Amino acid sequence: MTYKGHIQNGMIVLDDPVKLTEGALVRVEIVDKRKPKALHPDIKRFTGILPSATDARAEYAEGMLKKQA
Repeated sequence: MTYKGHIQNGMIVLDDPVKLTEGALVRVEIVDKRKPKALHPDIKRFTGILPSATDARAEYAEGMLKKQA
């Protein structure tokens, strides 16, 4: 499970009250609020190679209508 929180006076404080099991193993990850890094430059080369899901659904529906006709 994932819970959000913040640091207050050097302590981790969860935003919502949660009952945690004593001795439970936890992982703390600092969230970077800065703008995410740009995608790898090669990603742009592959944009548009695969049809969008909307296009695929439209083609499927059209094919089904032709079969029923």
